[in-house]
Amino acid sequence: MVKEDYRFCLLGRVLTDSTVSFSSLKNTLTDLWHPLGGVTILNNVDKRVMFTFYYEMDLKRVCE
Repeated sequence: MVKEDYRFCLLGRVLTDSTVSFSSLKNTLTDLWHPLGGVTILNNVDKRVMFTFYYEMDLKRVCE
């Protein structure tokens, strides 16, 4: 059994009624944040987005 680890995850939501290009959002945020360990960005339902960072320092930097 694989245990999910959500320690370095953030859940966000896009606050617009317009259509959102997920690939553009993903590329823009990755370019803006420059995470050292990388980030996985998943598009969930209802314009929710999950960000999974691989280093704690990347998560802290984004949250500051």
